[in-house]
Amino acid sequence: MRRNKQLEERVYKALQDRYIEKRNKLHVSDVVYCLRKAFYRRTTGRPPTKKQLVWFLLGEISHKILQELGWEYKEYEISKDGLVGHIDIYDSAIIIEVKTTRKLYRLQFRKDVPETWMRQIMAYAYMLNKTEVDLLVVYDVLATIESYHLKFTEKELEDNWNYLLKRKEILEKALETGVVNGILPETEYKWECRDCEFRDICKRW
Repeated sequence: MRRNKQLEERVYKALQDRYIEKRNKLHVSDVVYCLRKAFYRRTTGRPPTKKQLVWFLLGEISHKILQELGWEYKEYEISKDGLVGHIDIYDSAIIIEVKTTRKLYRLQFRKDVPETWMRQIMAYAYMLNKTEVDLLVVYDVLATIESYHLKFTEKELEDNWNYLLKRKEILEKALETGVVNGILPETEYKWECRDCEFRDICKRW
């Protein structure tokens, strides 16, 4: 038996074409996650790494199948204050956000929910004037699915939204000027740097 590298490269190329950045508008995820990555994805045209492509593929498979289970709306697009969001599932006026994870432990308490997940779902709640969200988590390694109901105060939602709007302004300034140094901060989450396709560029600043 031998590896068919030609076929592998064909598949990776197709995945690159599928997942390379094609956004024109700023999305909630752009200002939740690394601002530098959001900048470079729009200005370099560099595709994701092979490992990222596999993660995207596995995540999309989970999302697509779950979205086909008879919900009222899927990939429900919303916008507010210049930011666009795509809610995975919107059913009976309830926001359902789907996340896949390779974590080896289940979420037990609200503090266990990753901050990036929390900021994203809080943004969606604010955009739709809601205070409650359901989080549907697919644990890849643990082979289980669990759902968590989250409630927020109006102040929590407003504070989070104002935080994201400030980050939006910073990203817009960088995109307008083409300048990263002194404008875009490094990510607060060092795990974002692992396997990042822009590590070599980011190090120069």
